[in-house]
Amino acid sequence: MSPRSLVRRTVAAVAGGAVVAGGLMAVAPVPATHAAPAAPSAEASAAAAWLDGRVAGGLIDGNVSVTMDYALSLDATGLDTPARVGGLVAGVDGGLADYLAGAFDRDASTAKAAYFYAAMEQDPRDAAGLDLVADTEGALDAEGRLGDSGVYGQAWAVLALNAAGSDDAGVATEALIDDQCADGAWGWSCAGGQDIDYTAYSLLALRAAPATPATASAISSAVAFLKSKQGATGGFGDSGDPTDAFYTPDNANTTGLAAWALGASGETERAARASSWIAAHEVVALAGCGRGLDADHGAIAYSAVTLKEAVDAGGVPAEVTEEWTLASAQALAGLAYLPAAQPTVPTTFVDAGTTTSIALAGARAGQQVCVTGLGAPQRLISPASATFAVPAGTADHAVTVTYLGGSTTTTVKALDATKLKVKVPSTIKAKKKATIKVKGLAAGEPVTVKVGKKTATGTANAKGVAKVKVKVKKKGKAKVKVVGAFPDRKGKATTRVR
Repeated sequence: MSPRSLVRRTVAAVAGGAVVAGGLMAVAPVPATHAAPAAPSAEASAAAAWLDGRVAGGLIDGNVSVTMDYALSLDATGLDTPARVGGLVAGVDGGLADYLAGAFDRDASTAKAAYFYAAMEQDPRDAAGLDLVADTEGALDAEGRLGDSGVYGQAWAVLALNAAGSDDAGVATEALIDDQCADGAWGWSCAGGQDIDYTAYSLLALRAAPATPATASAISSAVAFLKSKQGATGGFGDSGDPTDAFYTPDNANTTGLAAWALGASGETERAARASSWIAAHEVVALAGCGRGLDADHGAIAYSAVTLKEAVDAGGVPAEVTEEWTLASAQALAGLAYLPAAQPTVPTTFVDAGTTTSIALAGARAGQQVCVTGLGAPQRLISPASATFAVPAGTADHAVTVTYLGGSTTTTVKALDATKLKVKVPSTIKAKKKATIKVKGLAAGEPVTVKVGKKTATGTANAKGVAKVKVKVKKKGKAKVKVVGAFPDRKGKATTRVR
């Protein structure tokens, strides 16, 4: 969800009697009970490294809210090293009072901060001298709702109070469940205001609450809603409804949160698809395929449009750096379920002197690669094919596929025109298998043998020889034609069938 969209939604929510969010009014990823893959991906590590470069005095761009988002994403992806977390906690400590004093919704911001301290294994009852748990408890009304904060603040309250072991956690959780829409979503309204961010965020909050029949039912409905709104390429738009006046298309913030919520709920295949969408919108510097944007290696674009704008500009424009920072800090958690992949150009035969395309193998959808070694470097996003202008002449060409985290090198075998040698008995018996010997092939080259109207296939051994058995019924003189991997690699002979 973009900051601009959030402001528009907030105005609408206020008009409807609820105030949305606190601080930057943005949804942050949170840990949950389902284990993510153990080893952080290269993509997650790169995003964290880029964000590290934005940290000064323990805060990202001086912003407490985004810093908490980042810390929670580090926790989600297993990149929460003591040095990183310690520095961020110190930064939040120093800026907490001003953050709460200037918050758009102090109650929601207080609950968010309380959960942040608990998740970072700090005491939220003594955070920079503040008892954030007591303040959150005091903001609950008789029904357990967090003042006028709406779903955003309520989900933070559920997380914070459950993490702190508060006696008020149960009533706050019940209030969140009561606000779920009939279709399984949450939003600033159930009359067309359903929201992917709020739904995923509430889902994570309920997963952190004690299991009850009510929470189980709410979780199941929320998971079904999210799955129904996932796009064909794995991404999520903020409401999932393009007819919504406030709708923004697939974006990193929303997709990151949805990926984490789905993964935490055991929907790892759906989470992987969403995670792959995020990785496809990350700035990735690849050896051999450099570009001006490489200085921002690891940054995650809010959308395909903002990524293209940065590519065209040769770097992330200064006026939108904060948008990229927020997108990266929140989407990072979604990379927790990125599937491992080792893309290659398969070892294969190609026709020398022609232009040919070979599909990438072993790559996940959206994976960025650089193909070098045969012709000009090619930067591709999977699924894709590498196109080669193959020089004339039989030769082996080494092709390297570089991707974030590694590279693979395989051999593309170019085969030029040649006359194959065919050895066949002068006579063969009808209805009996005869062996046709073909020489001059490349090792492993396929060959097709045709005797009269009968066809058989074989593969050359390491010496370039293939022995193919054929059974012919029709008696008389027969032509033997053989063709290798390409039409210009051929040979012929004759025999008589008796």
